[in-house]
Amino acid sequence: PLAVFAAFLLLIMFGNNHWPTPTPYVISRIEGIILLCFFVFFITYTFILAKKGEAEEIKIKPYSLPKSIIFILLGLTGLILGGRLLVSGAVHIAEDLGVSQRIIAITILSIGTSLPELATSLIAAKKKNVDLAIGNVVGSNIFNTFLILGISGVITPVSMSLDNLTDIFVNLLATLLLFTFIFTGKGRKIERWEGIIFLIFYIGYMLLLIY
Repeated sequence: PLAVFAAFLLLIMFGNNHWPTPTPYVISRIEGIILLCFFVFFITYTFILAKKGEAEEIKIKPYSLPKSIIFILLGLTGLILGGRLLVSGAVHIAEDLGVSQRIIAITILSIGTSLPELATSLIAAKKKNVDLAIGNVVGSNIFNTFLILGISGVITPVSMSLDNLTDIFVNLLATLLLFTFIFTGKGRKIERWEGIIFLIFYIGYMLLLIY
């Protein structure tokens, strides 16, 4: 439900005008703060649920504290450098092909940043850790809307074009479909035919962007 709310909230903010100068299609600093407030609520709610639930035993390979710190620093460094290279490369591709940065962002950038989530969800689904597979995807959408857009809006107002309205509607449709599919069929499952529907919608959306 919180993911659906995040998608609706983004749609509302898209068409909101700002006082004293009307500026449609922008996420202002005030709206960025609102998004961050919802993020704090989301984290707090998650921790409350975690405390009420039973702890699961997870088998991991133990590392020493210095080794763990080194791994974290190396991972963060690689993440930052990789992000810069990914953005720079995508912008150059957009310029060379003569297409908008929006299309490159929705295709190359979104696929590139979602590959870790894809790997995690596939492994989790294969090992029957369904909570991890679903939570990984839904949690990422909530984080991106509340935290990433929130911080971006606080730093500087985020302008959006009218074309982004299509993307926001697709995001809302996908979230509503996921919420609906969980309660259809036997038990709370994403059946294979529902997964196929998701893939068909995604391919159709990509073709629409290319067209």
